[in-house]
Amino acid sequence: MTDQQNEIIARLQNHTCHPDTYPNMRRGAVLICFAPEPSGELGVILTLRASTLRTHPNEVCLPGGKADDVDESLIATAFREAEEEIGLLPSQHTYITTLHPFVSAHLLIVTPIVSMMNADADFEPRVNPDEVSDVFTLPLSRFLSSYNHSKQDLSWYGQIWKYHTYGVPHIPDVINEREYPVTGFTAAVLLHCAVIGIGGEVCNLEEFEEAEVEDGKSWEDIFITTIVESGELERRQRRSRRPQRKSSKRSGKRTLRNHKKTENSRI
Repeated sequence: MTDQQNEIIARLQNHTCHPDTYPNMRRGAVLICFAPEPSGELGVILTLRASTLRTHPNEVCLPGGKADDVDESLIATAFREAEEEIGLLPSQHTYITTLHPFVSAHLLIVTPIVSMMNADADFEPRVNPDEVSDVFTLPLSRFLSSYNHSKQDLSWYGQIWKYHTYGVPHIPDVINEREYPVTGFTAAVLLHCAVIGIGGEVCNLEEFEEAEVEDGKSWEDIFITTIVESGELERRQRRSRRPQRKSSKRSGKRTLRNHKKTENSRI
């Protein structure tokens, strides 16, 4: 790994966030798994959701999902979901840190778990076609770039939330016919991760609406507290159906692509 990559990992390892004291209901996790790219940057493994999914079809997301009774922790949730969705084995990557929770559009409290692909992993994606139609990487630095980036303010439960869109092409002068925009929840999570790992001083994108925070709490902490105190999480929990287990069916091997000049890359 390069010095720059090691510095990013070190910043993330040293990061601490406000303690998670939220109710053990409607919880989930996503995995931000880094893989070194030929360019020397750290790539983030992303997926394109299958077109047949009922919610958010054909959208870019991080591997992840709802916490299951079999999960000992949210780290276990993220690792399990990554294995189910893209065939990434727990032995192929190493835990780095946990970021503060975010809230999904369906009011799921989702915790980002950060990991690093092991040098000897020899990872080749094996996707669950019921959920994933493509696997690719983008450099983490993409989410600090204003190139093809836009944002809009949305009012959600009385709070102003910034909806970020990273459009295509992601990198100037690089043509890739299979690029996908990164928006909403996934964009917000990766922007936050980039601010921590690369450094906020180089970020010219406003992550959240300005608000007073205390005791290390984030904007998301304040928002989650608002949702919990409103009783909406409990109402959603009562209405939710028992989640179904995912299919173990997987397709053949896929090549993990990155969006540098060498578009096909094995990691």
